[in-house]
Amino acid sequence: MNKWIFPVLCLFIFSCSNHAKMLCLTRDVQEMQQQIQQLQTQLKLHSNPRLRLAHVTVTAYTASKDECDSTPQHTACLHKVRVGDVAVSRDLFKQGWVFGKKVYLYQYGVYTIKDLMHPRFKSAIDIYVGSKRQAKMLGKNKTLAVLLD
Repeated sequence: MNKWIFPVLCLFIFSCSNHAKMLCLTRDVQEMQQQIQQLQTQLKLHSNPRLRLAHVTVTAYTASKDECDSTPQHTACLHKVRVGDVAVSRDLFKQGWVFGKKVYLYQYGVYTIKDLMHPRFKSAIDIYVGSKRQAKMLGKNKTLAVLLD
C-alpha cells in the first residue's frame, strides 16, 4: 500500500498546480476583456466629431478656506457647492467648458461644471468631495474628459 502513496501524492500536486494555473489564466483573460472594453469605449468617443475631448488631470477638493477663497461654500457661479460639482481650469473654460455643462470623466462618471480653478492650473478638473480623506483617496490622476451637450 505504501508504494501507491507517492504516485497518488504526485498526481494530487500536479492537478492542484494545474488548477492554480487555470485560475491565474482566467483572471488574466478577465483583465484583458476589461481593457478591451475600455479601449472600445475610447474609440467610440474619438470617432464622434461632435464631442469635445480633453486629456485632463483629475484631482479633488473640499470646501475649506485653505483650498478655496474666502467663500469656500460657494462656487464661482454663486451656487452652493455640493457633491457632483467640478471646477475646471480656465483654459478649458475659455474653450466652452462653462458653468452648467455636464462633463463625463472616464472611470469617474458625469459631473456638472460649477466652479473655476486657480489660473496656474492647465487642462485640469477638480472634483468636489465631502472630506479631505476622500480627496486624498482620489489622488491625482490623468483621464479622458468629454464635454456633454
